[in-house]
Amino acid sequence: MMALKTDYKDYIPPSGGRKYKITANSDGSSSVEDITQYQQVGDTWGAEDINQVNKLVNGAVYPNLLDNSDYKIAQAGYNGAHGNTAYLCDRWSKYIVTGSMTDDGMLLTPSGAGAWIIQYKLLTDTGLSEGDTVTLTVRVNGTVYSGSATLQIKSAAVDADSMVDTDDIRAAAFIPAGNTDQIAVYIVIKQTCTLTWTKLEKGSVATPYVPKGYGAELAECMRYYQKSEDDLYAVPYGGKSYIVHEFGVPMRVAPTVTLGYSPESREDQTASIYGFTVKFSGSSGLLDSWTASADL
Repeated sequence: MMALKTDYKDYIPPSGGRKYKITANSDGSSSVEDITQYQQVGDTWGAEDINQVNKLVNGAVYPNLLDNSDYKIAQAGYNGAHGNTAYLCDRWSKYIVTGSMTDDGMLLTPSGAGAWIIQYKLLTDTGLSEGDTVTLTVRVNGTVYSGSATLQIKSAAVDADSMVDTDDIRAAAFIPAGNTDQIAVYIVIKQTCTLTWTKLEKGSVATPYVPKGYGAELAECMRYYQKSEDDLYAVPYGGKSYIVHEFGVPMRVAPTVTLGYSPESREDQTASIYGFTVKFSGSSGLLDSWTASADL
């Protein structure tokens, strides 16, 4: 994106007024040159400046629509799993690629052809729809790359039109044909490289990447996945015993909750976006771990 000038000033001519030089051309015409020595001169305003400002106005400066865009949240550990799905870190599922965090970002190492990472997000959470123009920006090996495209429905990720294509990665955003209520950002890892961050925004202009901050990213990731290894003990009530746990962040939908150790006397288990309850037939009960998953 072109940096706009910032030293525009009104010109101030000398007290004697402007001066012009008239030169006769060989074709019989004359050229007029302004030779005034102005007392104040600033940056010039031209078509390039106008076009850039209009692009910003038309596309606005939209926030990053991705979660965990700098890969720093890993509740299940890096290269862990949410349920039965392999994840690079929170919100980024992966295929034949491993990652490790460095001072420069996520070092990605593919273990075969076709390695990728991908994030799915509900369109309702982004305000996007089919036909909208979006811009995808990545920082790979210290260099920033951007590309824009119109959101289209694609039957497979590999069919998505490239928005960024370098020696290290190929990246695209699209709507999956089987889940048209979602948007996906798909990044093919061509060779070992360091991915510092990824940004998806509405419009055709790439605006600067601004980290959301660890706390805000963690809270957003916890809408999709939470886990704990703290002991939870049952509380007797009305001849039964209950473990009632409230999630730190309400989840986006009622999650699938997987419990660690509990006695065989467990009768029932329910979950909502706010937490889960376990009912026992006896007076005792213990959970030493649990996971709650509402991933897309």
